[in-house]
Amino acid sequence: MRCKVRLAAWGPGRGRGRTRRLNVGAWQHGLSLYVSPNRDGSFSARHPQLAAGKGTIKVRPEDAAGIGDEEFADLVRAALLA
Repeated sequence: MRCKVRLAAWGPGRGRGRTRRLNVGAWQHGLSLYVSPNRDGSFSARHPQLAAGKGTIKVRPEDAAGIGDEEFADLVRAALLA
């Protein structure tokens, strides 16, 4: 089975302090977010069925439909600002 993968990383501009990134993979099944459970704003604790190993959250379209935009925004903020 062939699978196309696109990886992207987002992070705040370089400047003072530490640099944080949120790595995202787009797969045939949906998205994979690569973020430590210590920096996900408790997202993986609220959605343990999406945790796919240490530091990986797999989100299929049907999973995303049941999660509000604000909760995803909180995940991104926590990952980038923690």
